[in-house]
Amino acid sequence: MDDRRTPRASAEPTVGPSGAPRRSRWTLAWLLVVLVGCTWLYSGGLKVDYAADDFWQIAAIEGLFGANFNPLSLYVFAESDPAITQAHIARGSLPWWTAPGWEFAMVRPLSSLTIAIDHWIAPRAVWWHHVHSMVWLWGVLIMAWRWIGRVAAPGVAAAALLLFAVDDSIGISLSWIANRCAFVSMFFSLWALDIHVRRAGMARVGEELADTARARGWELLAWLLAFMGSEYATCAVAYVVAWHLVVSRAPWRARLIACAPAIGMTFVFVTTFMLVGGSASGLAEYADPIHDPRRFLMEIGHKLPRLLGETWLSIGGDSKWILQRLYRWPDVAEWLGDWKFLLPIQPWRHALLCGVGLPFVALLAWGCGLGLRSGERRVLWGAALGSVLASVPLCSTVPQTRLLVFPSLGPALALALMMLGALRSLAGAWRIEPRPVRIRRVAAALALVLATGGIIAVDVVLDSRRTRWLAGLLQRGQVSLRAHLRTPAVTDPALDGSHVVVLSAPGFILGVHGMTMHRVYSGTSPKSWHTLTFGSRAYLLRRTSRTRFEMEAVGGTVLTGSDERSFRREDQALRVGEVVDAGVFKASVARERSPGAPDVLTFEFDRSLEDPSLRFLVSTVDGFQPFAFPSRGETAVVPLPKIPPS
Repeated sequence: MDDRRTPRASAEPTVGPSGAPRRSRWTLAWLLVVLVGCTWLYSGGLKVDYAADDFWQIAAIEGLFGANFNPLSLYVFAESDPAITQAHIARGSLPWWTAPGWEFAMVRPLSSLTIAIDHWIAPRAVWWHHVHSMVWLWGVLIMAWRWIGRVAAPGVAAAALLLFAVDDSIGISLSWIANRCAFVSMFFSLWALDIHVRRAGMARVGEELADTARARGWELLAWLLAFMGSEYATCAVAYVVAWHLVVSRAPWRARLIACAPAIGMTFVFVTTFMLVGGSASGLAEYADPIHDPRRFLMEIGHKLPRLLGETWLSIGGDSKWILQRLYRWPDVAEWLGDWKFLLPIQPWRHALLCGVGLPFVALLAWGCGLGLRSGERRVLWGAALGSVLASVPLCSTVPQTRLLVFPSLGPALALALMMLGALRSLAGAWRIEPRPVRIRRVAAALALVLATGGIIAVDVVLDSRRTRWLAGLLQRGQVSLRAHLRTPAVTDPALDGSHVVVLSAPGFILGVHGMTMHRVYSGTSPKSWHTLTFGSRAYLLRRTSRTRFEMEAVGGTVLTGSDERSFRREDQALRVGEVVDAGVFKASVARERSPGAPDVLTFEFDRSLEDPSLRFLVSTVDGFQPFAFPSRGETAVVPLPKIPPS
């Protein structure tokens, strides 16, 4: 066995769950306070119902997609297999216009298994699933406390843990059961980081660990489990890279060797991801760095500043939310008038706004760092760089708050160190002579304290308030969705074995997950559930025969919205004359305004439109309601789809 030790290695010979050094009572008490406080803060999310992918996973477990259920592949939504895609289309679990090679398959076997276990223990018991996710959050906070305590003084670690724990990215992730994968991955990633900084000689004095083969084996195991949780583990590897670039003072060859477990397991994961057919290339909002690296690199320019703007400046990363939040203050929106559309609600404008503020934070960090010791300063810059690097893999999708659990760890530690440096500078300035110099130094140090404290206060206050507000918003939205699917037209037992056809759904959730949501909420079992279009459009429906009708988009085109493009990209757009077989009907483009932009669709059914096995529905403010077809040659209006108010 290799028993070489780092220059400051302690005599502690082993690592593992029981290898943690003893902590003082007050730090353990503080950890308990944070755990209890977070449980209260995020308790609103425990009342949120199933959402989006949760319904798909329930359907997979219950056998809707076939008997070959694999508890390790619940995040494999569709593989690049035309036969599987066609089966989904015929069933209605994918839209009828989905491209034959459409795929969205994430490699998250460990997280998938936790979801399957939930349903084996308590089928459809959403409260149990949320409690399970909360347990993983507790584990993440405990592991974060361990890791931060290795690299920072106890007081700094206590402040950093609080700043990390009070973050709306945690609240949103916790409220969505399918996003538990972030906590599963982070729990094991933080365990790996804890081992890594100790055996690489980058922990505080007395916290080191002998760099033995056994220690490296434990770290390798932790990274393996982290990547089995999800691809989010790449964000944790970013902190390893940052620590060796900034914090470590070992020779570069030794740093590279120390990184071998983390980088090696990353390579293994990427290779496995490609071999088993993993891909995020199906949904248009994803820029898969493995299968579409060119697009991924092109979009970093506006995505990375937006992600950093949320973690460091509390500016929401999703551009559309800026305008949505403005409408919470209608007087302000009315006062701005048309000028409100000049706000940074577009990606590049949003990125510019964040780009203006981020240099200020960097300058503030530099000023605060002057009050820190050399080792503390390196940890500060390591945490900041780690946050930046951890955000890069997340540029594969649209910037969203739920993605930022990993990147928010760096700012939490950095801000705690910045406040320490600012306070030390202020304390030291009082002792400076002569008086004019002292006054200038005190004023400068006080400015650092106020600026850093302002960022911390805004972060904590906004994130805690936003967490509670979003939990309430999600609950109200889900009440509306449930009401949409519990109308007499949908809960009618006669729907069993029939083909349900929704002419137009309000948006992505009901459009894509309508069938799987219906299984949970309505208690009936139709043979198929098709949504012909989704999005905020009205249509003119003209019946052309006993079995056929046309739908014309009023004042626009169809299948061209961003949500609809998620299933068939613009370069794959259906053209006039192309026919798609969806089982109970065939669909085609009857007319297009420009190449790839249809405005009239034709639907030909294999039976009369009045056949009792067909149930046509429209989305109204009162939920799904039956649609009565006009006589042959006549036209009817398909109203703008609405969701019932909550």
